Amino acid sequence: MIYTEWNWDDALRVRKEEGIQEGLQKGLQRVLATAKNLLAKGYPLTDIIEATGLSEPEVKALKLSNSAKKSSLHRK
Repeated sequence: MIYTEWNWDDALRVRKEEGIQEGLQKGLQRVLATAKNLLAKGYPLTDIIEATGLSEPEVKALKLSNSAKKSSLHRK
């Protein structure tokens, strides 16, 4: 069995980085969900861009993905 010396500073740094990444991911998911909701309610792209901070290409991609999902649901 191999034992390594435990370094609390390294462990805390790694855990902090993991927590930051997890928080960023959750925040992004909330922004995307908000943008999808605004798109579904028919808000103009410029308003969604301003409200979410997403770029125009990102919002347009969400709009296309929502349209594709809706059309596939209607085909079933």
